[in-house]
Amino acid sequence: MQFLIDGQAYNYVNNALKNEDTRKNYFQLAKQIYGLKFDKWYQSGYWDDHFIPYLIEHDDIAVSSVAVCINDICWNGKQKRYVHRKRILTYLY
Repeated sequence: MQFLIDGQAYNYVNNALKNEDTRKNYFQLAKQIYGLKFDKWYQSGYWDDHFIPYLIEHDDIAVSSVAVCINDICWNGKQKRYVHRKRILTYLY
């Protein structure tokens, strides 16, 4: 989905891991902001559908991200599903 901010076009990406280009953009943003390298982790199969990153791209570069993490937890003897958001990454270019 595309939208405008101050006349600049941005692209919203739902679940960035599903597409190779947006996945690479997400990994590049995480590396730039935090020095994290997710490539080998993802390629080794350690990434599952419980972590869902969303991206904002400008000129095909990821500039911001927020992620949802789904956790199945046993609490007081009952199985529950919890969802929480992860940090927002923002690259100021």
